Amino acid sequence: MPRKVVQGPIRDKEKTKQKLLAAVGKILRTKGYSGLKVSKIAAVAGFDKKLIYEYFGSTEKLIDEYIKSQDYWSKMNQDNIHVDFSDGGKELSKVAILNQFEHIKKNKELQKIILWGLSENKPILKKLPTKEKKLENCFLPTL
Repeated sequence: MPRKVVQGPIRDKEKTKQKLLAAVGKILRTKGYSGLKVSKIAAVAGFDKKLIYEYFGSTEKLIDEYIKSQDYWSKMNQDNIHVDFSDGGKELSKVAILNQFEHIKKNKELQKIILWGLSENKPILKKLPTKEKKLENCFLPTL
């Protein structure tokens, strides 16, 4: 019996996952977090909802992955910012905060995620600030 094709013009797992993640963003922009239902996500992405469970395990895990993909600090590293540490990190702090503000200002989905975090107790929304503190330490020089 021939093996199932998981890549190619008919089925591309990574492309499907990206479309599902993009559907979460589109729903957040248009309907807000209350619109993030498995049937709605699948319909917007143009796939059967079974794929959400197959590729992500649950709607929650799909949403969690989307939220992680939007997190500014997760994308930051020393390659993204070039600052002289001779001032004890003052310039780095300034640049990082200004860049974060610009990122939030331009990203409507992230604005909704932040509002969601303020209005609902969701574990992934609580994990991100903790992760930020860990990432923040990798930028600061040891004194």
